[in-house]
Amino acid sequence: MVTTKTFIVKVDEGSDIETALKHLSEVMYEHSEPCEEACQTNFKEKEYSFEDAIERIAKRKNWSLKKTAGWLDSIAEYYPHAAFNIVLKELAIILDKKYQDHISNCTNVFTISTVDGKIHNIGRDGIRSFKNFAAFRTLEDAKIAYEIMKNFLKVMFAPDEERE
Repeated sequence: MVTTKTFIVKVDEGSDIETALKHLSEVMYEHSEPCEEACQTNFKEKEYSFEDAIERIAKRKNWSLKKTAGWLDSIAEYYPHAAFNIVLKELAIILDKKYQDHISNCTNVFTISTVDGKIHNIGRDGIRSFKNFAAFRTLEDAKIAYEIMKNFLKVMFAPDEERE
């Protein structure tokens, strides 16, 4: 079971979403154990962020950022992998916007597994639908998403005694 300390961000009436997200980041940095064999990247933060994904979710649902963050926190309390996948899928959509054709035209497809926390090349064969998971066209795109989400991965793959 995941503790509320790790995933739940209480947002006061007067607080803004930036404060809540900053608090969430600080809480997640408290876990110093990285997931085993974590991907090493030369990621330099550019135009992609965790906040971009939250904003896209809020806009699509016609919700405030505060409501969206609360919704994701509620999901994360019971099933952290689901909240991770929702945000990761949004990042995949953001990163894919730089390409003109549909991702189904790619020969290689990468994803970040919630089983082991690693980036995997899953190829194109056998994928029936891209709606059900976060798919990345290139290893570099997957590494960017990994870097953005690595704090979630650290918490998700922390030893059980640290999460209870």
